[in-house]
Amino acid sequence: MMKLAMWCLQIDCKGRPKMSEVVKVLEGTMDAESNIDHNFVATNEPNFGIAGNVNSSAPPVASDVSAPR
Repeated sequence: MMKLAMWCLQIDCKGRPKMSEVVKVLEGTMDAESNIDHNFVATNEPNFGIAGNVNSSAPPVASDVSAPR
């Protein structure tokens, strides 16, 4: 079960199993992938310091939210 979980948590989505493969592993008709990348730490850190950064998940500035429209 842990091997299946690690397979599903691959950072690169191409390394993750299809849902049909997950079902087969859970049913016991297929083995989970054995060649799994054990690095689960994302290397790209979000940049919160740049105003207007569309890739940022920082909360909006109050003046942007409450400004007249």
